[in-house]
Amino acid sequence: MTAENIYWPTKDEDMEIIIRIIQRHSNGNEIPAFFENCKFDDEKESVAIKFPPWVKDMTEYLKMRHGETRGMSLVSMVYEELGLFPKFHHC
Repeated sequence: MTAENIYWPTKDEDMEIIIRIIQRHSNGNEIPAFFENCKFDDEKESVAIKFPPWVKDMTEYLKMRHGETRGMSLVSMVYEELGLFPKFHHC
C-alpha cells in the first residue's frame, strides 16, 4: 500500500463521486471553471474568490464523509489530482 493510500484509503471511491458531482455541473466533456470571479483589493492586499456550485458540492461531500478538518485537507488533494489549482493571473 502506498503512502497516499494510507493517508487517503477512500480516494478511488471519493474521486468517483467527485467526478459525478463535476459531471452534474458540466457542459459536455469540459470541467467547469474552478472559480467564477475574483477581486483583488490592493489596499488590503487580499483577494476574494467566488467558487462555483460544483466546488461547494464537492467540499460539502468531503466534509460530510470525512469531517470538517479532514474533508478540507482532502479538497486540496482533489485539486492536485484533477490539476485544477487556479492560475490567479487569469482573474
